[in-house]
Amino acid sequence: MPIAIASFRKLLITAIALSLLACTHAPRNKAEISVQDPGMATIYLYRGLATSEQLRTPPFYATLNNKPVTPLPAGNYISLTVPPGRHHLVVSPGPYGYNRGVTVQAEAGATYFYQFEFKLSEDHSFFSETALSARDEAIGRNDVKTLTRALANFNDRRLSYRRTNYAGISDIDAVPAINERGREGYRNWLKQKLPRAFVIASNGAWDSSWGMSVTDIPGISDPTTRAMQRCAARQDVVCQAYAINNSVVWKPLPVVLVQRERERRTGAAAATTDSMANQDKNKP
Repeated sequence: MPIAIASFRKLLITAIALSLLACTHAPRNKAEISVQDPGMATIYLYRGLATSEQLRTPPFYATLNNKPVTPLPAGNYISLTVPPGRHHLVVSPGPYGYNRGVTVQAEAGATYFYQFEFKLSEDHSFFSETALSARDEAIGRNDVKTLTRALANFNDRRLSYRRTNYAGISDIDAVPAINERGREGYRNWLKQKLPRAFVIASNGAWDSSWGMSVTDIPGISDPTTRAMQRCAARQDVVCQAYAINNSVVWKPLPVVLVQRERERRTGAAAATTDSMANQDKNKP
């Protein structure tokens, strides 16, 4: 009898471990499957392991052509095999800073390297600046050698949000940023069964998700992750969870973060205007 009980316990532990693994890991994006084809291009996306990073964040969300790819932890990289043509890559640090994206005009046989960079705020509570920067191939290859390939861990258990006193869960008028259509979406979300999550982007866009179904994003069972992952496809916004299950978890964005982004956009617009003006001057 003791042997039978011990065997049963081992089987039970194994079953639990397998179920947790199944919930934690999701299939990689098809682009993450290595293809030895000279007619394809390779894109490396990476995030350095900064010794000065005192803000402990979960892996950053990433999308390729609006579809999720493996989240990007510190000191990791992702390798993507894509056909020639235009491809849009976005990295989102979630509520800690602004999403950044690039459009890659891929050529057959070429390799491209992009690093997600950030600068911590003075109080180390968020990223005051973020950028997705192209790297020279020699520099990129050297950087990647020191990093680890990221695991397809979509439902990361470090992703958690604490309840705040911002508003009551049923106070629809208190939901910030969104328009009337968004409020209707939130009203509908309140009627859904748990688990559920409602996410807001800093430009007023929103995403909602509920249940453990993986029909909207296959392989991701956690509603918060699914909603945040959809928001991660948007460029130059901050993605924040507003409410999870029956709790509001919203924290207003730091004023300095918003102000720096406005300054960045003003500078970028001015640079574009100057560039167009110079082109006009050079026309015959």
